[in-house]
Amino acid sequence: MIVYWCADDESCRDYLPSSRQRKYLTFEVDRGGLNNIRMAFEYVVVVAAVTGRTLVLPPPQSWYLLHHGPTHEKQSGGYCGFEDVFDIDALSKVVPTITTAAFLRAEHLHLDIEPSFADPASPLLQETAPVPIDLIRQWQRWLFASTRVMSWNPYDTVICLPGVEAVMRANVLTEPFIDRRELVEFTPAMDAAPVIHFPSGNHYRQLGQIATMLACSDPQFLKNIRLLLKHHVRYVSRVFEVAARCVAMLPKAGYSTLHIRRNDFQYSNSRADAGRTLDNIRALLKEGEPLYIATDESDESFLDLFRRERPVYSWADFRSPRCDEVVNHEKLRDELVGPVEQVICATGRVFIGTELSTFSGYITRLRGYMASPDRNTYFHTTRYDRSDTADAPSSPHRGRDYLHESPELWEGL
Repeated sequence: MIVYWCADDESCRDYLPSSRQRKYLTFEVDRGGLNNIRMAFEYVVVVAAVTGRTLVLPPPQSWYLLHHGPTHEKQSGGYCGFEDVFDIDALSKVVPTITTAAFLRAEHLHLDIEPSFADPASPLLQETAPVPIDLIRQWQRWLFASTRVMSWNPYDTVICLPGVEAVMRANVLTEPFIDRRELVEFTPAMDAAPVIHFPSGNHYRQLGQIATMLACSDPQFLKNIRLLLKHHVRYVSRVFEVAARCVAMLPKAGYSTLHIRRNDFQYSNSRADAGRTLDNIRALLKEGEPLYIATDESDESFLDLFRRERPVYSWADFRSPRCDEVVNHEKLRDELVGPVEQVICATGRVFIGTELSTFSGYITRLRGYMASPDRNTYFHTTRYDRSDTADAPSSPHRGRDYLHESPELWEGL
């Protein structure tokens, strides 16, 4: 298995507030794709950690682009829960985490929750079954009306710990870091609320640069939050096991990796045809070097131009005799295919991504976690004339920049 974390490293827990009884944080699944869901999840995990609250996972449901959306012929094609994608056991070592079903069983009387939600026959109490969308919406409406609703997100707000005044005295803020965002702090009323809730949709989404979500008067506290993210907020072990088996099928002499986002990608300037992409990145690659390409392009001929110049591998090869049909034997859940490809891409000698893609961005962070020799940021829409011309990655120039990962999340850990 590919491993970058220390499973026994719980040192960050010593710097976090103790877990408080009957204090909870609830949230909704982000309305975007998997990497938007992951980014919002990281945000609520950190908020739960710094407030000593138990994190309540949303019920299993259909996720956008994985189970429904423009790439699916039918409106709904499956479901999953956070525990299917993220290692909740690892997270729970530091941040107490429970399911909605467990929350309802424990607190429906104390919090005067609508009795129908906690009825033994309610789908909300079935840990592994999908919950009808109408019931999920009813549950979300109850949470919105009956809890302390939080409108914070890392794009619009900076959470100051232990408070705004202390952070200002510590002189840790710069104008680029603040980046027109509001400085906020936890008020006594927020701390007293039994449940704080983060909705999703309309004006409520927790998207933003996770590295700049907090301003702390104590730098060590901030470092321990980053240790929490590295060691305890990660994909399920299955992702790293399957990725390792796939990597074992790639050429032992080495390879580089490329991510090309195409289909419903909204940033037209980050798109390029195969010929332009190849011309842009050729100088970064060794002559004849194998290339693994992760892409959502459905036209298989898109890769033909790359194949004329060098050995090319893609996800389809792991389903074919070329790579011993390794994926066919693994019975991999559909929602884990993207995470497995991210880990595979993170193992390349050089990784070239799609600018403004959060899928590519997280690969850059994984390479940082893995201490890859080349952690430069390369994009296939940028022309490189020599292999050493790309700029080394730097922290985001502005606090709102969440489409590029910040090296602060892995450097010095």
